[in-house]
Amino acid sequence: MQEVDAAIKRVDAGFSTAQEETAQMTGGDYNRNIKLHMTEAKRKREVDEIGKAQTAGE
Repeated sequence: MQEVDAAIKRVDAGFSTAQEETAQMTGGDYNRNIKLHMTEAKRKREVDEIGKAQTAGE
């Protein structure tokens, strides 16, 4: 967790970028991760809406 906190501070202070920190910490691609997070959030909203509709119909 300390590593994550340090990365956040470096990005916030302008010493690093989210892309650089992502690559260093996980070897991943920040832009790809953002797109995946957006897709996951959309799917979660859709599932939540289905659950609400089913609950309302009971």
